[in-house]
Amino acid sequence: MRALRFLASVVLPTLAIAATGQGCIISDCDNGQDNCVQFKPATKYTLDPETKSAAWTSGKAIRIVSANGVVNVSQGSSAEVQATFSAFTLNEEDKEDEARREMTNNLDVTVTDEGSQIVVKVSTSSEANGTTGADIDVRLPTGFDADFEVVQDNGSVDVDLAGSAPTSTRVVNDGAGSISVSGSRGTLEITASTGDVDLSVAEWPTANGSVYTDNGDINITVPSESNGTISLTAEGELTENGVPTSWTATADGYTMGTGVGGAVDVTTDFGDIVLTVE
Repeated sequence: MRALRFLASVVLPTLAIAATGQGCIISDCDNGQDNCVQFKPATKYTLDPETKSAAWTSGKAIRIVSANGVVNVSQGSSAEVQATFSAFTLNEEDKEDEARREMTNNLDVTVTDEGSQIVVKVSTSSEANGTTGADIDVRLPTGFDADFEVVQDNGSVDVDLAGSAPTSTRVVNDGAGSISVSGSRGTLEITASTGDVDLSVAEWPTANGSVYTDNGDINITVPSESNGTISLTAEGELTENGVPTSWTATADGYTMGTGVGGAVDVTTDFGDIVLTVE
């Protein structure tokens, strides 16, 4: 049987090529020669977008779990959590039927009310080819006021919490892909594995938190009226813009305002940090 393998899984498993539709397919040579492989351009196949929703009530958390694909979150205009899923996979040219079977059989997209939280989820089976996934466009309910969380395995995350009042903001990307969060409130945990972090804090947390990337730059914007402490650790350059004279410099950051508030550690192991105060 002809072997079918994808460059993403052979060379760089965490590369988010499925989300961008780029990549090559490695297959056995057509002439059947032993120890011979050939590279073919990959074709991205998709299904029609599918929208699912669940009714939301005040105090109910929202959790988004993505196996592979881009996650976008913005404010909606209803009392529901709405998610639109756009499935995709990569295969050789003229393999549309196989690609559709792959997405139909090995991809699951759900919006589930689990009682204390609503879970938006993209999952793949153990038989999935490694490039299968779904982009998610989530619309938050009006008046959202509970814990907010995104757990991403592969792909970028873009979250706009303007108009919401989350009690905590947690975004974790275990794969390749950037994180962008604006309007964060509550307990703060932002973690990237390989990718930049762009964070705008609407209200400084009262509890301790962290902003971290293993490999990438961090741009963080905080309100000038913040109260608490911030520490900044960068392997590269540290740039500061608009820091108030009322803030007190520490060995690795600042005491902000009264200092009575959360302590947030901002660290990149390989990259630069830009702190902007507005």
